Amino acid sequence: MSKDNFLDMGAEILTQTFGTNLGGNATGEKTGFLEMLNKTDLTEEQKTEYRI
Repeated sequence: MSKDNFLDMGAEILTQTFGTNLGGNATGEKTGFLEMLNKTDLTEEQKTEYRI
């Protein structure tokens, strides 16, 4: 696991454990924070707030 920042580390652990859609079907794939954020159903304005 790359230790670039804490958000990526947390997102990678979550997606490894619960799957890339966080639905409980773990595939073992690692997804970074920004990739996971892009998959959410938040508005673009909300996503921008998280990116800052």
